[in-house]
Amino acid sequence: LKGAVELQVGSTERAVARLRDLVRARPLHFPARRLLALAYWRRGDHAAVIASLSPMASRSDADSWTLIMIGRAEEA
Repeated sequence: LKGAVELQVGSTERAVARLRDLVRARPLHFPARRLLALAYWRRGDHAAVIASLSPMASRSDADSWTLIMIGRAEEA
């Protein structure tokens, strides 16, 4: 929750730190991965967007937001 709040108020670096820790502890927590990817996007770290979303994008049931973000990061 704190990572989402940090992202909402514009504290991108704090959001990245909090969400990265959460994703390390719970790698299958897909909502946290989406938020982390958004934080990386806002930071301009496109390679990190791809890395954070790749486990989700490789699934047969990957959601459209994940695939779009991967595509945009690849394009950037």
